[in-house]
Amino acid sequence: MDRIRSDLDQRRRPWLELRGADGEVRVVDLDGPLRIGRDGAVNDVVLAPDLDRWISRRHCRVEPDPSGVGWAVVDEGSRNGTYVRRVGSSSLEEVTVRAPLHSGDTVCLLASMAGDEPRYWEIQLHDPEMTVTAPHDRSRAACLDYDWGGGRVWVLQGGSKVEVSGLRPQEHRALRHMAARNRDGGGGAVLCSFEELVGAVWSDDPHLPHTREELARVIYEVRRRLGGAGGSEVIETVRGIGYRLLTC
Repeated sequence: MDRIRSDLDQRRRPWLELRGADGEVRVVDLDGPLRIGRDGAVNDVVLAPDLDRWISRRHCRVEPDPSGVGWAVVDEGSRNGTYVRRVGSSSLEEVTVRAPLHSGDTVCLLASMAGDEPRYWEIQLHDPEMTVTAPHDRSRAACLDYDWGGGRVWVLQGGSKVEVSGLRPQEHRALRHMAARNRDGGGGAVLCSFEELVGAVWSDDPHLPHTREELARVIYEVRRRLGGAGGSEVIETVRGIGYRLLTC
């Protein structure tokens, strides 16, 4: 059973704020390790309803960090992944095994899809006694600048601007499609599904079947070329769903 916080006046104790895909909010005390998942028999925090069963029976856990300072989230081998959105950021980073958490960070678990847009269970850490992380200096973060008129690509990072050359047609189509989705979405990093990217990359060959594995090879080559300009991290993978591009 969830350890629902009943003493909200005790503001110095850490807690988790859980927000479901439907907007419902719960608050849970955090005074030790918490297991999070779909199965009520083995978890401290049960995420339900989960009609699509995208939450694993034992999905992840939040526990004291081994360093002895603060908290960490640990993925328990979930099928659809565990992600963290850092305070002040709109992007998600995948938890491969363990990731430290700072007060204000949000653990995100895929709950459903609305069209091409994912909806998440959001589990935000609040720890009033934790040292607060300073705002990230985004001037040093790499992003991609796309020239729609000339079809040219640059990587911007820390005030430098490096042009990316040698892109093959399929690699160029992948970047162009993701950049267009960001532009049409107001400038944010829009998640592009595997299926739509396959259609965009092989738009000149619509009658032959192409696979996610072929798409992954194209993305690998794009990342390799971007990496030569310092932009290897501008394409993010959302496991099991697709990719998103960080444009300037």
